[in-house]
Amino acid sequence: MDARLGVETMFGLRPGDAHVIRNAGGCVTDDTLRSLRLSQTVGGTSEILLVHHEDCAALGDPADDLRACLIRLRDNQELPHTDVVRGFVYTRGGALREIRPERAENR
Repeated sequence: MDARLGVETMFGLRPGDAHVIRNAGGCVTDDTLRSLRLSQTVGGTSEILLVHHEDCAALGDPADDLRACLIRLRDNQELPHTDVVRGFVYTRGGALREIRPERAENR
């Protein structure tokens, strides 16, 4: 939701390259899942990149929340495409740090 984060610039995207869904805390809510499902079934998208940021007022620990969100996305049975689900924390220094969810055998 934070308008200071230029996700298009972060990932080198041009207008029309991606559907960008913004919400508070980058949380994967039921509404987010509906939007992603529509993006994939009607809009033709097949990859999901989720970005949280340090100093987020909505979250205490963005990396832990991001891991939980990635697992929820990866395990969702209603999304047609969950092969590419990646998550990043945007750091105070302006870098993207990739966060990986736990492997299924570690959960």
